[in-house]
Amino acid sequence: MTRRGVVLFGHGSRDPAWREPMDAVARRIAEKAPGTRVVLGVGKHARQDLPALVAAARAAHPKVAFEVLPSVGELPEVIEVLADAPIRKPL
Repeated sequence: MTRRGVVLFGHGSRDPAWREPMDAVARRIAEKAPGTRVVLGVGKHARQDLPALVAAARAAHPKVAFEVLPSVGELPEVIEVLADAPIRKPL
């Protein structure tokens, strides 16, 4: 049986509202892929620390496949959706 988990890394902020969009993404993933475990990882050095964390996880769990995706803001599909949003909505 293959199980999937998703770790969402966010920059974080002192303002507690910073995580609302992350929570919304986590909820949507859970709705679209029931049974997928969604984890929120907070860290200001995700670009530097994440590769080391993944390497350690791979070493500790060699039978688990880990895939690191680009930051959501770097995904072409997300960039297109964000660029289209104000255009689709009449002013």
